[in-house]
Amino acid sequence: MILGILSCVFCCMPFVGAILGNMAKNKADDAMHRLPSWRRYEAAPRQLQLARTLGTIGVCLSVFMMVVGLIVRIATWNNR
Repeated sequence: MILGILSCVFCCMPFVGAILGNMAKNKADDAMHRLPSWRRYEAAPRQLQLARTLGTIGVCLSVFMMVVGLIVRIATWNNR
């Protein structure tokens, strides 16, 4: 879950945020597959789903910030 939170925090640095978000999603998926069957009905799956969601949000925010940055860069470059 920490990687998902960090991906949202570092979305202003698009590559860092995207990498952290992907790492959060991958680690949450791996942990979900390794859960024993008796733990699938406790709080652990909800926490893993939250980590996966935060990772996805971090990736989306990073991509959005990269697109905004490119648009601003192109707009200011054409005005010279």
